[in-house]
Amino acid sequence: TYTKAYIYLKNVDGSIAILVDFGTTLAMTLAAGEFAFFPWESSQNIVVRAASGTPYIEYAVFED
Repeated sequence: TYTKAYIYLKNVDGSIAILVDFGTTLAMTLAAGEFAFFPWESSQNIVVRAASGTPYIEYAVFED
């Protein structure tokens, strides 16, 4: 449980895309090497899954 926060996600894989969902809604796809930084109010879970295989994701949560 977080208050308002900022999320950093980076797909560190060299070839596999990562899908990022908020609850059940697909929000974005991070291609290999891409990153995202966005505000998050913590009302929905962030679900990260691979398009295929088992890539690695780097992440951080910055609480306000």
